[in-house]
Formats: sequence, structure tokens, C-alpha cells
Amino acid sequence: MMVQRVHLVGAAMLLIVAVLTTSAYSALPNASITGVPGGAHWLWVEAEDTTSKPSSAWPAERSGLSGRPVVGLYSSLYVNGLANWAEWSVAVPAAMSAPRYYTRYFAGRSETVGMDGGAAVAIPQDGATGWGKAELASAITAGSHTFRQVWAAASAFYYDGWLLYDGDIATYPTVSGGWLNPAGMVAANYPTIAAGPVTPSFAVTGIEDGGVNYYYSKDGGGAQAYTQGTAFEVPGTYRVWAAAYSSTQTVSGTVYPRGRTLAGVDFTLTVVPEPGSLLALACGLAGMAGFVRYKKN
Repeated sequence: MMVQRVHLVGAAMLLIVAVLTTSAYSALPNASITGVPGGAHWLWVEAEDTTSKPSSAWPAERSGLSGRPVVGLYSSLYVNGLANWAEWSVAVPAAMSAPRYYTRYFAGRSETVGMDGGAAVAIPQDGATGWGKAELASAITAGSHTFRQVWAAASAFYYDGWLLYDGDIATYPTVSGGWLNPAGMVAANYPTIAAGPVTPSFAVTGIEDGGVNYYYSKDGGGAQAYTQGTAFEVPGTYRVWAAAYSSTQTVSGTVYPRGRTLAGVDFTLTVVPEPGSLLALACGLAGMAGFVRYKKN
């Protein structure tokens, strides 16, 4: 009887350990974007929501701000100063022709990134901004990909997250309330779509007990709620994105989102006159020219 009880206690402890181990990892939502061909698509991933890493080498995650809970909005991946790596399995929302891999830190360090087991690419650091940028060697197809980031041995630091963007960024975004604030991000060039209306469409899966919210900004303004199926027709520069989290976790009575990603698309919309309007304009100009000639005669 005592032996059975010990076995039961041991099994329960193993179950608890398994639960604690898996709770450190959150399956990331999968998002795809259609309806904006030629737009600059992008994806933000929270660093602590890794798919795999050497769990014996560092803590699963730790608060990036003093006094914040270990799990929650302000969490970040803690790198303990050893030569380590982490992987994320993500869904790239749309094909990217000129992908850039941007990283954000509480302190910059030397590291590389590789995609789908390919060659590692160095990530040069910008000490003034706390961001690093790697130009990936080739275009990326939409769908599932794995990114592995490797850190050289250095002092301990907190790692906030990474951004995959189809192009260059002139002004980096900020992180507010534990989420990337994409409304303040400025791209070096926004792709121009010369024919409206444009209707971005998001398909988000992999949400267990989590959720998703949709936003847009226009001409560098603040974030506004976006309703799926809404078309953009007014000329301007737009950013439309989905903020998704796959699950939640309660810490000290507060519910926090886990498995957080943002997927979006940027574009500049111009208005091209319809053929009928062009014909009317041409006829009007021809008529004016004839009237001017008549007056001269």
C-alpha cells in the first residue's frame, strides 16, 4: 500500500512537472493575410513564446521590468550569459520578397539567425535604438517556417521579441503594455497600390482560449479598430494588423495572454480615375481646345 502511494505521489509530481514545463511554451497563433497583393507584410513574435530551447540552460522566461510577474504582459526571454539558442515555429502571413529579421532587446548582444535549418546570418546591432537587423538571403513563402536564433556567450540580458518585415524600417516601433505598438513604426518605403478599393482579409487559427483583435492606422496616426471585410478607398498610407494570442494564464488573480503574435500589412493607396472619367476628361480638354481656337479665329 505504501509502495502504491509512493508511486501515485511520484506520478503526480511528474504530471505537475510536465504541466509546468509545457506552460512555459505557448503555441503561437497562425495568421494569413490576403487581399493586398504587393503590400509589405510583417510578423511580430514575443521572444518568451519559444517553440523549443535548451531548458536546462536558462529560465523559461522572466519579468523584464522590476515588480512585474514572471508570466504576463511584461515577460521576456531571459538569456543567462551562456552560448544558447531558441527556436520559434511560426506562420509567415504572406510571401515576402525582401525579408528583414529585426530583433529588440533590453540590451544588445551578438547573435545570428537561421531559417528552416539554413545558413546562419549575422544580426548587426544598433546600440542607439536597441534593435538589430539581419537581411535574410532569400524570399520567404507564406506558411510555416522555423527561425533559430543563436547567442554567443555574453552577460545575462532580457530578450523582448523579433519582427519579420518585407523591407527596411526607418523608425522602429515601441513596445507598450507588453505588445508591440506598430502604429509608430515607419517603413523606409511603402508599396504603392494604384487601384482601390483594398480589402485586407485575415484568417487566424491556433487560438485555444485566447482571442484576436484587428486594427488599422492611416498616415501614421494612432491605432483604430478594424472590422474584417471593410474596404479602404480613400488615398493614404495604411497599416492593418491582427493582434492574436493563443491562450491565457492566470497569475495572482490576473489573466494574461500567452502565445502573442501580430501579423500585418502596409501599403499606400492612390486613386486611379475610371476609364469613363478619363474619357470625359479627354473630351472636355478637346472641347476647350476647340473653343480657344474658335475665339482666336
